[in-house]
Amino acid sequence: MIVCLTLADITETKFTGRPKNQHDLRLRNQQRNFETFLQLIGMRNQPTLMLPPTQLKEQDISPYNFGEHYLQSVGFRYNVWMFAVDVEQPSAFDNQNGRLQALMEDFDGVPIITGLEETARIGNTINTLGARRNTFFMHDLNN
Repeated sequence: MIVCLTLADITETKFTGRPKNQHDLRLRNQQRNFETFLQLIGMRNQPTLMLPPTQLKEQDISPYNFGEHYLQSVGFRYNVWMFAVDVEQPSAFDNQNGRLQALMEDFDGVPIITGLEETARIGNTINTLGARRNTFFMHDLNN
């Protein structure tokens, strides 16, 4: 199982219609972000959603592998989204740089929609590398 944690709002709203108002637009944009994550994973392997995106409100992110830009060392708290997928070939996401590194490289710099429910200033891209890392992956919840 591969677990993703992100500071981007990837709420699965299942809203795929044409937005008619601001509320609809917010729901559609949250769903678009989630779809982006699934599509990127799906470039290398067919994901099966095991845990839908779950919002963890106002988290102390110091135990997580987010970039130091988010000042977790001074106690800032952020909304975090977590989801998990299962794949047939987890090694498809590995490369010479390490476990899940191909997946991290696929995600880094991909545009997302912000201004939703996120509380961290993440810009408009997914960052999986460096000090501004707002998204990371693990093979399970224990590593």
